[in-house]
Amino acid sequence: MRATVLVADLLIYIPAVVLYCLYLTDGSSKKKVSTLFCFLLYPGLILIDYGHFQYNGVSLGFALWGVLALGLGWDAFGSMAFCLALNYKQMELYHALPFFCYLLGKCIKLGPMGRGFFLLVRIAATVLVTFALCWLPFLSDPSQALQVVRGSFPWLVVCLRIKWPTHGAA
Repeated sequence: MRATVLVADLLIYIPAVVLYCLYLTDGSSKKKVSTLFCFLLYPGLILIDYGHFQYNGVSLGFALWGVLALGLGWDAFGSMAFCLALNYKQMELYHALPFFCYLLGKCIKLGPMGRGFFLLVRIAATVLVTFALCWLPFLSDPSQALQVVRGSFPWLVVCLRIKWPTHGAA
């Protein structure tokens, strides 16, 4: 099982960290390398992911890919990467507001009519398509989609007092 965590980190998290440290950090090569080691050798992530098989590196990697893309001006790719992170683990909701505010602010700065509006439409289309593709396997049966929502957001069930089908429960 630990090998699967390592493979996931090698494919998603570690490349994002390396590129982030190379392109979006300031300073000397020594400072960039030390930043890279701080990311990769963070004890909390290592202990949780490799000890309990949480795969947090996948969602953090996708989120970091999103930050990297936004930093390089690739807003649609950044939005897609963050949507993948959010659909992978709901803990990325902590980062949703900064992503949203940054992208909305960029659209407003470019002008609500013209380039800003088209950027907003492109980002919205990217988000909708990414979410649709992530949820496609569950949308064939509405009870499956509701079960995923219920498992991911149990507080939503309590807040909205949603009545869920019990499927044979007495």
